[in-house]
Amino acid sequence: MLNSYNLAVNITAIKHIDSNEFRIKVAESLSHLDHLKRAIDNSPLLYYFYPVIDDDGNEKQSVLAIVHISVGKKRGQALLELYQSMVRLIKFELPNFDVSYNIELDKP
Repeated sequence: MLNSYNLAVNITAIKHIDSNEFRIKVAESLSHLDHLKRAIDNSPLLYYFYPVIDDDGNEKQSVLAIVHISVGKKRGQALLELYQSMVRLIKFELPNFDVSYNIELDKP
């Protein structure tokens, strides 16, 4: 049986920016995740854009991207390392954004 390896990446603008500008700035990072997903299977990356209201009542833009890949245990260990590397790349590419992530392993 194959294990499911899930990566959820949440990218949020630190300061208020227009939603179109936000989409342009995060497009390359989302593209990296989409390429990773499509390298394993042909299904596209799932992502959701949504506004976030901070403690001061200011609206900020955010996106949640979800990579779900099912592979065997040996390939899964390499995939976990690749997931962490992708997050480091996104943090490097978007230094003025808050980037958080969660990695989960679902066993059958």
